[in-house]
Amino acid sequence: MRDDNLIDRALPIRLLERRRATLLCPTALFLEYEAVLSRADISFRLRPMLRDAADEMVLETALNGPADAIVTHNVKDFGPAPSFGVEITTPGSRVRRLSR
Repeated sequence: MRDDNLIDRALPIRLLERRRATLLCPTALFLEYEAVLSRADISFRLRPMLRDAADEMVLETALNGPADAIVTHNVKDFGPAPSFGVEITTPGSRVRRLSR
């Protein structure tokens, strides 16, 4: 997490352990990480409405989850997501809300 206002960096793990949060991550995202790390080029187009194909698979996973939020530092690129009932929020905002 890159939020400078986040003091307790272990809090997200504790929230997951206490089942106050659920982590959803598509297999395709792990495949993309693997491709980037091995310098291979990979792209996905699951729901063509966002600027970045990698963000498409994150939105698709959230919708299929179903997730109530996508937690990302890339908030601006998920503009249409709230129309599907998925909140877009930063890690710091989400952690602060869950820790109340």
